[in-house]
Amino acid sequence: MTQAFLYRWSQKSTGKWYEGSRTKKNCHIDDGYVCSSKTVRKMILENPSDWERTILVIGTPTYIRDLESTRLQMLDAKNSSMSYNMHNNDGLYNRLGTIHSDVTKNKMSKTRTGRKRPDQSKFMFDNNPMKNKDVANKISILKTKNNPMHNEETRKKVSETRKRMGLSAGYNNPSLLPQYQMTCSHCSKTMGKGPFVRWHGNNCKNQQKS
Repeated sequence: MTQAFLYRWSQKSTGKWYEGSRTKKNCHIDDGYVCSSKTVRKMILENPSDWERTILVIGTPTYIRDLESTRLQMLDAKNSSMSYNMHNNDGLYNRLGTIHSDVTKNKMSKTRTGRKRPDQSKFMFDNNPMKNKDVANKISILKTKNNPMHNEETRKKVSETRKRMGLSAGYNNPSLLPQYQMTCSHCSKTMGKGPFVRWHGNNCKNQQKS
């Protein structure tokens, strides 16, 4: 069973943070995954006591990917002095939605065949801060509005952004609002900006090839 999730790593010594998502098939919050950033992963493994992971939201892969893009753009993570994120899921460094050819898939498969998983996976599994917490404690930290890792300045910015976007309390997916819906000219489907950019428009499978 796939348990996609949105997470945040917080560095205790600096207050800086990194947000990302895990949406791989059969993934779950205790699977030993660290993060996709090589720089941040190295920092965490070298000094794990200086870092704390918070699971922000658990949901379907599509919802989590869309929510990740929404949060990074709302926080303007790539330009924030408190963020380690290098992008807002808006182009550079972002390969979400990339469709590999069969030739590429075969090359990737051959390259990974027989490769052992790094020791860091076992290390993170054994030292996962969520490992010994019961379900109630895990669920209690999923509500981002009560996330203690946000400082007052960040909460104020998020609040102001939500007001401009017309989001009411407890409503965390702006892509569902009418003013943020986009319709694909190739398949006539209507959706939020995140999935539109990844799967439709110039990337739509129904686009007529010249």
